[in-house]
Amino acid sequence: MPLLAFTQNATKTIVEGNQLYQQKNWLGAQLAYEKALQKEANNTTALFNYANALHKQQQYSKAVAVLDDVIDNSKNDPLLQAKAYYNKGVMAAQQQQTEQAVQAFKQSLKLNNADEQTRENLQKALQTLQKQQQKQQPPPPKNESNKKPNEKPLTKQEAEKQLNMLREEEKRLQKEMQNKKYSPTINKKDW
Repeated sequence: MPLLAFTQNATKTIVEGNQLYQQKNWLGAQLAYEKALQKEANNTTALFNYANALHKQQQYSKAVAVLDDVIDNSKNDPLLQAKAYYNKGVMAAQQQQTEQAVQAFKQSLKLNNADEQTRENLQKALQTLQKQQQKQQPPPPKNESNKKPNEKPLTKQEAEKQLNMLREEEKRLQKEMQNKKYSPTINKKDW
């Protein structure tokens, strides 16, 4: 009987936190979720909502650590794990940590491959990552003096083949630029 009352108190505190969260009182919601976690330390709902409250206050590293706890404590709930990975991806993207965002979105899709919002954010993150990698590549040599002595000049067919490849790459990049700019959307789902 006392255990049931103990759990009900945690649930009641989570509901209070949710109300504060909806009122955009992030700190009040955070404190309510902390109170619920004091009553029931491994309550995954309280942990997930606590991470969301931290995220809203831009406490990203702490929020990510809490989301890792959610993932560890919700092995029997793949949808909750998927949401936790999704939120990790959003936070990584907001901090321009594109590789981490890609990995988090991929993990989320492994657990819930029907989530279109995650799929869209993964595509945006992959496009951003590709652009970042292209910027980091050194430009090709511009003159013949940089050629190695053992290199043979290109034949006409080889040159045409490379030129066609460059044209295709240019078309792909132009099409990519026509798509929306990369801006992750935040999962609006709250518990």
